[in-house]
Amino acid sequence: MTSTLRWPLLRLGVAGWLLVGMSGCAGEEQGDTGAPTREAAVESDRAPAEQEDADAQAARRAVESDRALAEQGDAGAQARLGKALFLGLGVTQDFQEALRWARPAAAEGSALAQGVLAAAYNTGNGVAQDFEEALRWSRPAADQGDASGRAVLASLYYEGLGGVQQDLEEAARLYRLGAEQGHPGSQLFLGTMYLFGHGVERDFVSAYMWTSLGASGPGVSTGALDVLTRFMTPEQIAEAEARVRDWGK
Repeated sequence: MTSTLRWPLLRLGVAGWLLVGMSGCAGEEQGDTGAPTREAAVESDRAPAEQEDADAQAARRAVESDRALAEQGDAGAQARLGKALFLGLGVTQDFQEALRWARPAAAEGSALAQGVLAAAYNTGNGVAQDFEEALRWSRPAADQGDASGRAVLASLYYEGLGGVQQDLEEAARLYRLGAEQGHPGSQLFLGTMYLFGHGVERDFVSAYMWTSLGASGPGVSTGALDVLTRFMTPEQIAEAEARVRDWGK
């Protein structure tokens, strides 16, 4: 089957799409970001540039803290450090170094680290692309509720890769689970599936809702929404926007 979903994912930065939002999906592995509580309390009052600088400093502190713990064998810190290195959060992006830290944590059962490995093998970042390995790591990560693991597993089911049969309904189910966790990549792909009726009944309102929510992710254009509205009535657009506002309440 033609890779109808994989090519835009690669073009917009698959690593970020598959992993962004993981900090809300790994339970005990999240830990403290390193940002003082007082800073968090005044974040909303800062100018965007000041907030961005503060976030970058907090990310660097988190990496430094996690590196010290990771070197002592802390699996949670290893997983967080692996994610940070894979995405370049608070540290220079380094796929191979990310995997060096993620592997031992994944072997100990860390869903966060398993999600990193799944994304790496699915995209070929830091390793040779291998869909069977992507399946091997995405399944246990998904079973533990990891959103990026669910996104990778969904992509494999969508295209029938890694040893699984193509199953659009299963892909949609997995994307929905990730989308409901607030994972932007899953939200975007679920919107795409509603747009084309792949694995779900075609529904422009749901397509708009999920695409709009996913467009908040990094490096994502809102152009898809502009195209989508051409096929929708004003009433449908209003309903979709209301769903976006109400989502998560």
